[in-house]
Amino acid sequence: MKRILVFIPFVLLFTACKELTGETRARIVQRKKMPAGKLLISYQYSVDNVRYSDSLVMQNRVLSDDSVRVIYSLSVPSRNHLELP
Repeated sequence: MKRILVFIPFVLLFTACKELTGETRARIVQRKKMPAGKLLISYQYSVDNVRYSDSLVMQNRVLSDDSVRVIYSLSVPSRNHLELP
């Protein structure tokens, strides 16, 4: 019984700390080949009529679209990550 009572606060803390996220599309504005087979992607997206710009260095691969899906934090929309196909 004591183990269950100790476990419950950890479960509540874990679920309460999960960050709320939103999703939108970002437009790729620049692609640039980097050394060692890397690719620099610069992209822009908007949240609540505010435009955000960011970039990502990744392994060189073909991206068939000029837009990608962005997952961002609702509390800090500039904190984001890309969902690449």
